[in-house]
Amino acid sequence: MDTRDFVAYTTASVVKKIIMNIDMSFQEASEQFLRSKTYELLVENPQLYSSETPDYFYQLWQKEQQSIINLKSEA
Repeated sequence: MDTRDFVAYTTASVVKKIIMNIDMSFQEASEQFLRSKTYELLVENPQLYSSETPDYFYQLWQKEQQSIINLKSEA
């Protein structure tokens, strides 16, 4: 699998997991993930993460979202 395919597959898989686990539309889930730092990591250096599964990126995204919630609640 080349890097573009890896990024596309991983992105689609993470968006699907977001939809399955959070009450969110496809468009909302896609926008949330594509704006995330997790997605930035994925596209900046996909070779570095090529051995990781979509679950890894979903978990990173969840942690990122929790951090955002925590920061907002502290403000």
